[in-house]
Amino acid sequence: MAPLFSPDAATAPVWWSASGPSTPMALGLATLIVAAAWRGRSLRMSGAIAATGVGSLALRAGWSWGGFLIVWFAWATIASRVGRDRKVALTAGMVEKGAQRDARQVMA
Repeated sequence: MAPLFSPDAATAPVWWSASGPSTPMALGLATLIVAAAWRGRSLRMSGAIAATGVGSLALRAGWSWGGFLIVWFAWATIASRVGRDRKVALTAGMVEKGAQRDARQVMA
């Protein structure tokens, strides 16, 4: 059996490409990550749909792009949750958006 991430095209699994996973694999990975974010209440429905598309495209562009996007999303989610109570108190009445990202925020 070929290793999961093989740079050698001769021994690489069918779903692997040097630039990134195949389209079905990229869509599947993005969907799994989005499902976890949805369960963690980090995304609204529109954000989940947008994140699936953006994540799939990033993964198809290459593993480094997909990895960067995943790390960025995780970092931003953690940063937005640190000190949440204090932030809510400071911005009460000024900011209507909650912690869940919608499609506009995902696309930004």
